[in-house]
Amino acid sequence: MNLIPYGDRVVIRQAPKATQSAGGVLLPDTVGEDHTEGTILALGPDVHGSAFWGEETIGLCVGDRVVFTKWSGSEIKIDGETFVIIREKDIVAIYSEDPAPAPTLPSALPA
Repeated sequence: MNLIPYGDRVVIRQAPKATQSAGGVLLPDTVGEDHTEGTILALGPDVHGSAFWGEETIGLCVGDRVVFTKWSGSEIKIDGETFVIIREKDIVAIYSEDPAPAPTLPSALPA
């Protein structure tokens, strides 16, 4: 697949929809929320650009697992896989299995 996003857009492979609930109940295809997370496959040329009208960039990389807004972007299917093309500003978080390090405080405050 050679899908190159334009401008500040990002191509994301959506995470698969859950087929089982936390309690072990099998869910039909019609149940469940829309996908709001996935893995970045490609970045447009303006993704790492400067801030626009006070918005800050996130600093995304190919391979990052991200959470994005529910109804953002355009959904496309290629070879049975679902992809979403969204704007960088619609990404709300980078998802990581590792917990974030705790902030360190200075040992003594200046006088």
